[in-house]
Amino acid sequence: MEHFHGTISQLWQEQFTTAKLDEVFGQVYGWGIDFTTLDNLEPIIEPVSALGEHGELVLKGYFPTTPDQLHFEHKYIYDSIGWRLLGFNFHIGT
Repeated sequence: MEHFHGTISQLWQEQFTTAKLDEVFGQVYGWGIDFTTLDNLEPIIEPVSALGEHGELVLKGYFPTTPDQLHFEHKYIYDSIGWRLLGFNFHIGT
């Protein structure tokens, strides 16, 4: 999570330490899901029509996996060097 922590927005870095990210996302590690299967899949991304309520860029989409699709939502905020990840969510289902 150290590398990941270094790539997220300054705002998120201030709110979450590397240890806190490990705690929050550690549950995902225990699920036994092999996310490397997504490496060769092109995600389907919904068109962005406007910035979010707080000026954030919201990207929604899914990976065309079977039998269920992996849906995601990423939020980015513009900071001093460009758009940086502010948060994300994903779920597996139809």
